[in-house]
Amino acid sequence: MGHSQGGGLPGVGRQRLHQRRRAAGGWRHHAVSRPSQMRLHAFSTGTITLPFGSFLPGSKGKITVPVPCYLIDHPKGRAMVDTGIHPEIAGGSVARLGEVARYFTINITPSEVVDAQIARIGFGPADVDLIINTHLHYDHCGGNICLPDARVIVQRREWQAANDPLEIAANNYNPDDYAHCSDHLHLVEGEHDVFGDGSVVCLPTYGHTPGHQSVRIAMAGRRILLCGDACYLRENLERLTPSMVCRDKDAARAALRRLMDYREQGIELIYGHDPVQWEALRAAPDMFV
Repeated sequence: MGHSQGGGLPGVGRQRLHQRRRAAGGWRHHAVSRPSQMRLHAFSTGTITLPFGSFLPGSKGKITVPVPCYLIDHPKGRAMVDTGIHPEIAGGSVARLGEVARYFTINITPSEVVDAQIARIGFGPADVDLIINTHLHYDHCGGNICLPDARVIVQRREWQAANDPLEIAANNYNPDDYAHCSDHLHLVEGEHDVFGDGSVVCLPTYGHTPGHQSVRIAMAGRRILLCGDACYLRENLERLTPSMVCRDKDAARAALRRLMDYREQGIELIYGHDPVQWEALRAAPDMFV
């Protein structure tokens, strides 16, 4: 179990020798070539239909939203930001969602699960070095199981909450989605520079869950912030109104203010589940950036 308060992730280096777990428990070593520049790919692992008011308090009716995840192809390694929904749900089993299934309608096919998505752009599970989970809700870490070799970067306080019985109930965590990650965790506290060069930085945006983090990316002359569920929709930011799915509303509102500050600095915000914004993004197989 790793821990860091800054600097790049140990063991991730350009043209390095990777260690990969065999199914039998051994290790194999292979060199992987890397592109000279970063690339960013965007995917949606299905959609969720739910009451609009749970996203934007006071709204009526229902809303159907994407379930995004992102692949960062960096010269020092490949990192997924979130992994979407568990493959069992794509197979028709919603029982693992528990009470959530009563309120949400999830639409996902096997071809939309994260490993099938990255295959469309030529990558397999073993090509992904890191998973950066913004938080540990079912629609953000359910696909971790599909990338078993990747080291998982998550805020320490998020991991602690997701393993506390009271917080599990309060936050609708499902330990089955992330228990298998316990032997390849990299726990961080607060801001964390993933590759040690400032290009990919985890930023604490607590509130939606106790240890939620967003991800700032600097590449190709652009500065992008993947908000995760710190901000579901553009309207949440404009109104400085957290969603109803929120552990700490004061912290969530403070996170929205920080996101507003980032936007005023010229950083491009990508909201967590905004269907209008998603339609305008270049999703895979096209390159987002």
